[in-house]
Amino acid sequence: MLRAVIVSIIVLLFVPAVCGAGKDPAAPTVTPIMKSVDPDSAKAGTDATAAGSNLDAAQIASVYLSQGDLMVKVKVVSQTDTELKFTVPDTVKPGRYGITVLTTGKEPRYIDEPLFITVE
Repeated sequence: MLRAVIVSIIVLLFVPAVCGAGKDPAAPTVTPIMKSVDPDSAKAGTDATAAGSNLDAAQIASVYLSQGDLMVKVKVVSQTDTELKFTVPDTVKPGRYGITVLTTGKEPRYIDEPLFITVE
């Protein structure tokens, strides 16, 4: 009985250390989520604002307008946890574009947000 208690205590002490090993402390701990974009139709060279959560610079490295294989990087004007304001590039042709973000951290990843913006 005593042996089982000692083994249980040892296991409980080492499980958190083993489970936490290999995690990158610089990796984003949350996923950026965009819930709306205003306006949802804009001209090239104008600003648009995406609203959601975890949109600050600690989570998002860059933002793109995407259409199929085409990805055009946008200029981020301002960024908070709940809003990200960006400028639609002058070089973008008219059409419907998705919004894609590149996360920060040791292993950045592209996330296609569930939003679209129409460039006039």
